[in-house]
Amino acid sequence: MAKAEQDIWNNMVAVGKFGNLQWVNPIDSKISSNPAIGGETRRFPERYIAMVGEIRTPGEISWEAFSTSIYKKVSLHKAEIESESTGVNGLLRIVDLLNPPHEQPKNIVQVGAFSPISIFCTLRWMEQKGWNNTSLTLVEPSPIPLAHLRTLKEQEFFDWPEKFSIVQGDFRHFNFEKPVDIVICDILNAWTIPAFYTPRLRKRTPYKVYEEIIGNAGRLLTKGGKLYSRSIVFPERNNSSPNSTSEEIVEERLNFLKSQIGPQLSEELDQEYARIILEDMFNKPSPPTYCCLEHVSKLYQNAHTLSGPRSENIMRRIHHRQFNQVSEMKVTDTASNCNFITFVCNN
Repeated sequence: MAKAEQDIWNNMVAVGKFGNLQWVNPIDSKISSNPAIGGETRRFPERYIAMVGEIRTPGEISWEAFSTSIYKKVSLHKAEIESESTGVNGLLRIVDLLNPPHEQPKNIVQVGAFSPISIFCTLRWMEQKGWNNTSLTLVEPSPIPLAHLRTLKEQEFFDWPEKFSIVQGDFRHFNFEKPVDIVICDILNAWTIPAFYTPRLRKRTPYKVYEEIIGNAGRLLTKGGKLYSRSIVFPERNNSSPNSTSEEIVEERLNFLKSQIGPQLSEELDQEYARIILEDMFNKPSPPTYCCLEHVSKLYQNAHTLSGPRSENIMRRIHHRQFNQVSEMKVTDTASNCNFITFVCNN
């Protein structure tokens, strides 16, 4: 399997003149031409490869990934778990826990997939339900996971389902010619909402993009159709400095990266640069500064949009504004103290 994975990555990345990994054309040209895509974490191949991990086919995803017995119910709409999955299986198993009634759908649209694993989880979940005649469409703005899927297909890594299709584009402007029965949106708030916002200086709401995604889902769904949506809400921030990643973990990430790209690219790779990139898997957002004016006037004070109870309530309002019938389940990850709120919305 290691050789197969190396062949896949060697078709997607190359080492640049400064020793860093680069996406090959046409992936690189598509990223460069779109600032929104170019600014995301996935544009660093080192991070993307390390975060994807070992590539698994849909059939290799265990049924246990969708088990609901791992949750400790606290109340009717609250549950706890030691470590919640940030993969789409985390959303889908909570949907099963809420158990919304539905017949076999004809068309499902998934909004976004960090990597092929995201869509493989959905395909596996559909297989578990026996939905063999259901069509699944992935709408994703980044060329990276879509190119990854195509490369896996070309390398015959998995059998491309007949009723599975991909569309590169912005879901806010997406139209589907067929009735849509289910829309899946997982943790899109973390990717579409800026972590810091200065409400007194800016006229636009920071939730605009996210609200438009949820709104378009409501427009596309048939009568009786359902939106399965999950938001992540981080614990309220404090002033302490974040812990740095240990050298041991960085070294593990680097060794895994080299095992994936193979000996030839590993030899050309600037490993010190790779260590720096792999120390933090996500760019840590920094609040805007106004030359200490935030200490003088409330006008310059930033608000946190992805943390705390206020963020939870805003996520609820966004979904309730679009849908009349909304069920929810709040899952607390006790290790990180993050809250994952799943919404099942009926059109």
